[in-house]
Amino acid sequence: MRWIREAKFPRISDADFAKLFGWHEDEMVDYLEGKRELGIAGLVAFVSRMRISADFLLFGKLGA
Repeated sequence: MRWIREAKFPRISDADFAKLFGWHEDEMVDYLEGKRELGIAGLVAFVSRMRISADFLLFGKLGA
């Protein structure tokens, strides 16, 4: 998962990328290390947050 973030979103930190999933940074680290499953709830949160991806990618921050 980390290589996807680094390849597609090189300017985004792990902490900001974790926000797309609705997770805290430590939860994202657990996922990247294989200690946590994405699951349906994480996938739904990710898809619902993709609506803000244009702002996120253009300005490098999450819009509320």
